[in-house]
Amino acid sequence: MGGNEATRARWNDRGWVKAWTRRELLTSAVTRHLLDHLDPSPGQRVLEVGPGSGETALAIARQVAPGSVVGVDISAPLVEVAVRRARDAGADNVTYVLADAQEDDVDGAPFDLVTS
Repeated sequence: MGGNEATRARWNDRGWVKAWTRRELLTSAVTRHLLDHLDPSPGQRVLEVGPGSGETALAIARQVAPGSVVGVDISAPLVEVAVRRARDAGADNVTYVLADAQEDDVDGAPFDLVTS
């Protein structure tokens, strides 16, 4: 399992999903600025480390289509929410992977952009 057991336990607490709506209000306030800085282009492959419930990955996916976004997160409950959001949005160019970005390999490299 590696050295991130405490981090894994914290981010897999179902309480995070309940609290995520409030947290997302803070993170979504900077999404536009992040996208302006990242400047994703159609056709690019993007890795998002820690996509949470997937809001930013979906915004990036709209800009890179027909490219793709891979979101890697350590939180199973948040990956579940992100997968559901992508499915509901019909975003077939977004994939979410349950993994520890510090320790696990993520398929799909090379990526054109990486964000977190």
